[in-house]
This record gives sequence, structure tokens and C-alpha cells, in this order.
Amino acid sequence: MSTAVDPNARIISPNGLPLAILVLSAVFLGLSLVTVALRTYTRLAKGIFGWDDGFIVIGTVVYTAATGLAIYAVLVGLGRLEIELNAWQWSEAMKYYIIWILTYVLALATVKSSVCITIMRIASTKMNLRITVYVLLAITWASFFITFVGTLLYCRPVETIWTPTLILSGKGTCAPVDTFVIIGHVATVSTIVTDMALVVVPAIILWNTQMKRQAKLQAFGLLSFASVASIITMIRIPYINRFKEGKNLQFWVAHIMLCSNIETGIGCIASSVPSLRHFFRRDNTESGSGGVTSKGARNFFTVGSEPRERKIRDSFRNPTDLGFSLSTVHHGRAEESWERLRDRDDDGSDAPMDPKGIHKERTYAVDIEMNDIEKNTR
Repeated sequence: MSTAVDPNARIISPNGLPLAILVLSAVFLGLSLVTVALRTYTRLAKGIFGWDDGFIVIGTVVYTAATGLAIYAVLVGLGRLEIELNAWQWSEAMKYYIIWILTYVLALATVKSSVCITIMRIASTKMNLRITVYVLLAITWASFFITFVGTLLYCRPVETIWTPTLILSGKGTCAPVDTFVIIGHVATVSTIVTDMALVVVPAIILWNTQMKRQAKLQAFGLLSFASVASIITMIRIPYINRFKEGKNLQFWVAHIMLCSNIETGIGCIASSVPSLRHFFRRDNTESGSGGVTSKGARNFFTVGSEPRERKIRDSFRNPTDLGFSLSTVHHGRAEESWERLRDRDDDGSDAPMDPKGIHKERTYAVDIEMNDIEKNTR
């Protein structure tokens, strides 16, 4: 704290690190709100809204509150050196940082729970993977309780954290600073472990599925994006040790806040992006459905022949031609690309189709009435 700073000053115009926290937190929150909102809409529209969707909605709401606390904290002094703050700003910044910690760990726990529940549903038939997910859930919530309760009990009363005068007056006490550092490292290590595990487990599941190679690569790319959260979490480790110095805490802890807000935002986005495929696919289907009726005539092909429009035009050139034919036809849409179902790990060979695959053959009776052209030739 500095006596050169106006003691009545309150809000500080953000620049440098505070500005970065404000902008990046707002950007990731905005992206999270959009992706989670679209995910929720898609699941509700399909009638498949589940526990994982409920957890991600709760996590996003709590994440919104945490972002609001972070923005207010940087406006009152978080992210600045002590010489730039007056007594009120010093205390207010630390107070809202502590409140932000309590809110952040709850948001992170609910977001990760959503991901765990989703994986558990996918791996419902694989007992070893289900046990792994249960372990990850236990680690996630154990870390939450350790951080949440540990932060509240670090000083008694809790406001002693941001009001050092209570210690000087004998009205408050705090545990050794190493205790708070340990709490921070426990939360960080558990976050890294669960982040990496939540990338590896879906990768194992996807590796054994009957998906096109391109689809697998896209899924792995999405998982790689999610793993960025682990890297960002690692970046904040050195700043946790700054608590031992006891100086310029408002500046150093702001780095932890920045990394954590980005981490939670990535979690919300990465867990919701897969649902957006169904949202855009549904929209494309609806927008193209209007043309099915008008184009239906040219979407039916006889075996080894040309479209029906040409057949109708050319079929009555001879007066002896009949107006009724029975033939086997392929039913499909010209706009779509169809591919044959193949065995697992098949790269294009002519191996027999998977007996469990879905295939269907249809036979159509095509009744073509004689038009005016035939009548005039009689």
C-alpha cells in the first residue's frame, strides 16, 4: 500500500494484466454461454436432456458469477502492485479474490462432473472405464471440498485474510502460509490429473469404435483442444508459491485467476461442441427438406439406368410400349454421399459387411400411366 495513492480512490481503469484478465475472461465466458445455450436447446428439442446437461448448465451459471467477481476484482486493484493501491483497494481486491476462489472451484467441479457423466454413458458396457470415471469424479469433488473448506478455515475469522489489522489486534489468527500453498497445489495437481484423464479415456473409447478415419481425427482434435486446459493449469503453478513471499499478492494471484478462468471456459466449450454437430445437422436437414417433394421424381433410379425423368420422356416413342413396369430400384438422395458399412478397421477392402450393421433392400412397383404423347400416337 502506498500513501501517495488517493485514499478515497475506488475504481481503477484497467490496463496491462488487469485489462487482459477482463478481456479474456469476458471472451471465454461469451463463447461458453453460446455453446452451452445451443447444446441445451438441442438436447431439449430432441428430448434427451440428461444429468450431464444439467451439470454443465449449473457450471456455466457459476462460471458466469466467477467471471463477474474477477472483473470487479481487477477494477478495484487485483493485478496491480501494492504501491499502486490504497488501503481500501488492497483489502477489497484480496476479499474478492477469496470469494472468486470459492466460486471457481464449484464451477470447475460441476463442469468436470458433466464431462464424467457423458463419458460414463458412452462407456456403459465397459466396466473398467466406468470405474475409472467414478475415480475421476471422486478426485474432482475431493479436490473441491479440500480447496473450499481449506480456504474458509485458513484464517479465523475468514476476513482476516484481507484484513491484516485483525492479526495485529489479536482478533484474528491464520495458519502458516505453507498451508495455503499446499491447498493451492492440491487443487492444481488434481485438476491436471483429471484434465488429462478426461482426454485419455474418451480417446480409448473412440479408438475401438466403427468410425471413419476422418471422424476419429476430428474427435481427437477436439480432445486435444480440451487438453489445452491442462497446460494452462500448469502455467499457474509458479504463482501459487508467491504466497510465501507475502508481498504484492494482488499482482501474483491475478495470474492464477487468469489461467483458471480460461481453463473453465475451455471446459464448457469443449464439452458442448460435440452437441453442436447435431444442431447444425438438424438445421441443414430442415432447410433441405422442402425440396424433397419437388425433386423426388429424379431421385428414383432403375437398376443400371438413367433418372426417371429421362425414362418417362423416352419410353413411349414406340406405340407398342406398355405403361406398366415392375423393377427393382435404388432409393437414395442425389445430394448425399452413401458408403457401404464395413467391418471394423476396414480401409476399403471388399470384405463382407458387418452382420451387425444395418442394411436394407427395397423393391418398388413403378406404375407409369400413359401420357398424352402415347394417346396421340394411337
